[in-house]
Amino acid sequence: MSGEWEHLARHEGGTVVALATAPLENGTTAFFAATATGLFRSDTQGRQCWATSATPLPLLTAVALSARFAENCLLFAGSRAGFFRSANAGQTWRQTLSGGVLAIAVMPGSGP
Repeated sequence: MSGEWEHLARHEGGTVVALATAPLENGTTAFFAATATGLFRSDTQGRQCWATSATPLPLLTAVALSARFAENCLLFAGSRAGFFRSANAGQTWRQTLSGGVLAIAVMPGSGP
């Protein structure tokens, strides 16, 4: 690596307000980027990104992955509308709390 910045993606997703990473079982890393237009995922070190679901969560402010994401695909997202949980890597979401969420912390070794 040359030590210089490289523009990787040309996707129109908006400003990234939160970023989370997790190792996957195949040895690669999953990157999740929260934007005002939804949550995007990359398994290619940012070279290709795609929306995690057909119905994006709007106005995201935070994202966090389970400490055992490679095993359980558990993902958390915060937005101005509330706190959301996904048990399938962001394909579908369930709102668990109402109200604005600014940050999310996941304790290592916790959760299913």
